Amino acid sequence: MLEAAWALAEIFIMSSGLVFFSWGFLRLFFAFPKERDSEFWPTTPGKVVSSEERRHYRVFGHILPPLYNYEPLIAYEYLVDGESHVTDRISFNPRYSKSREATIQVLRRYPIGAEVVVYYRSDKPGIGVLEPGADGRAVLVVLLFGLLAWIFGFWLYHNFADKVRQIAGVVGSMVAW
Repeated sequence: MLEAAWALAEIFIMSSGLVFFSWGFLRLFFAFPKERDSEFWPTTPGKVVSSEERRHYRVFGHILPPLYNYEPLIAYEYLVDGESHVTDRISFNPRYSKSREATIQVLRRYPIGAEVVVYYRSDKPGIGVLEPGADGRAVLVVLLFGLLAWIFGFWLYHNFADKVRQIAGVVGSMVAW
């Protein structure tokens, strides 16, 4: 029983690490270059049609205080070749913040009715962004976290698998008595 639980923990840690690493790898080589290139996309004038704050409330048990994350929700409309588009992407970087002040600063930059410059993909004009470019640090953190989790799970397996089997054997023989 103990051996099975230990093996499941090792598999979970290594699998989680592999999932995070794979997601970061795919994002780094497929999504990140497109996001980074958004600085060179064509531009068009647009207008902010909605500007509000969303508060996400998280509770972690009864001991810790609740955690709030804030997100600016900015919707804007723009025309490309006579076709109207409405989207809400501010940037390709994460929008959530633990700081309400940071969210309010974004909302002040984009009040309802404000004229904005929209960067849009020429092959898919419905994909627009107000703040082009991408921050590779978030992708690198995911890659690093995934790699470290996988290495930790692998280390656990190689250093403790024999000891867990020995303990499980002793506990198993005691239970058999």
